Amino acid sequence: AALARAWQLESALVQVAKRWPDAPLIVGGDFNAFPNSGLADVLRSECWHGFTLAGAYDHPAAADLTPVVEATSAESTCRLVLDHLYYRCPHLRLSALVQPLTGAERSCFGYGPGLPDLVVPSDHVPIGAVLEVAVVRCAFTEPDAAPVTADALWSGELNVLTGAQREELLGAEAMAPQRPRGKPTAEEIAALRQQAAARKAAEQALLEGLCEDGKAFVTAWRRAKAADAKRQLF
Repeated sequence: AALARAWQLESALVQVAKRWPDAPLIVGGDFNAFPNSGLADVLRSECWHGFTLAGAYDHPAAADLTPVVEATSAESTCRLVLDHLYYRCPHLRLSALVQPLTGAERSCFGYGPGLPDLVVPSDHVPIGAVLEVAVVRCAFTEPDAAPVTADALWSGELNVLTGAQREELLGAEAMAPQRPRGKPTAEEIAALRQQAAARKAAEQALLEGLCEDGKAFVTAWRRAKAADAKRQLF
């Protein structure tokens, strides 16, 4: 089921990327995939067809909510978190999250044979969020706008990183593995993998400590760096 969802997402994102590449994209629903699944990990950590997505219920503010603590689906004695909500960064900003059940309903949820029940009249608990369109950030991708360099972003007002966070980001960037010339040996491949794992761990530690604006800046800055490098080739 998760593989089918992956193909559905692939097809949908291809079409959106062709028609509305600058869209403030929202992707949500029943993914038939757990929060720690490969599909969820790709959605959170990879730029899929140009779309960098963040999980609404991955936000620290969601730590005590039903879609994180209890479940979004229940069959017999199984309690499963299968429903997810993702939004595009930095085009959208998370403003609020939905807690679908009241305190009294939460105390009853999960003790029956499954869903639907007297508390939830559906086979899935609803999820939702309030998102704000970050118009000023969308200007980065407007066709008529002049290219924004990485240096301009770094020294501009959108850089909300603290001094320590800036050092962490630059340190993680400096950890990028340098591929050897020619065909690498087995030892070189192993070293490259270790370097890549160390860099990923450093990046994850940094991102976990950033607010939404900080994460949005890192995404925009890295894209600007890639665009700068591409322009230097011509």
